[in-house]
Amino acid sequence: MNSDDKKNLKLVLVSVVFLIWFCGSVTLMIYGAKNDEVWLVPTLLGTVFIVFGAIATYATVSEKSDRWWMGLVAIVVGLVVTGYGLVMNFGSKSTVEAAIDGIPTVVSIGACVIVAFIAAVLSSQYRKIKASCDREVIATCVEHRKQYSKGHALICPVYEVVSGEEKIQYCKSEYSRMKIPQIGEQRTIYIDGEHTDRYIEPIVDKCNNLFQIFIGASIFVCGVIFAIVSIVL
Repeated sequence: MNSDDKKNLKLVLVSVVFLIWFCGSVTLMIYGAKNDEVWLVPTLLGTVFIVFGAIATYATVSEKSDRWWMGLVAIVVGLVVTGYGLVMNFGSKSTVEAAIDGIPTVVSIGACVIVAFIAAVLSSQYRKIKASCDREVIATCVEHRKQYSKGHALICPVYEVVSGEEKIQYCKSEYSRMKIPQIGEQRTIYIDGEHTDRYIEPIVDKCNNLFQIFIGASIFVCGVIFAIVSIVL
């Protein structure tokens, strides 16, 4: 058995174990919800966040992506949710009542903190990339890499830059449906000359950034409103 076969076998075994664990967790959550063991729901739901976060962190670190921290956010959320479930089962009556009463406030404030943290990290990363990518070039879109979400294709354009007799392709694995160039279309991009997965494409980047700002601001405002309402009432 060669190395590729061993790697595929490990992947299959891990996938089977993960599927069994996930189905078992869902089954236990349903059982808990129907048999007055409600604490099982947040406890197991938290472990789902932890596992998915760990997988996402491992994948992004393996790909040397700058967004490995997003998996850590999921892990932290999972730890909090799991801890809440354990408090519901093992805490005193007064502690459980306080935990239940504080759910809206904690969730609202937590959402605001997470959004603010993500916004700060993304903003910092974008500023660093923008500072390093200061070489303006004309690039041609030569390929559309696609991912599908709810039946709709998300596209990641692949750009090609001609430097002397050399053709260099640039792709940063960010998928979108907004302002995607047609194959053969030329656009101005800004590169740093070293990384083919790091560049600034003003048209697409602006649309994606505005969309992220809109979503983040909406969640943050809703979180603030719900936090105020839960505290006042």
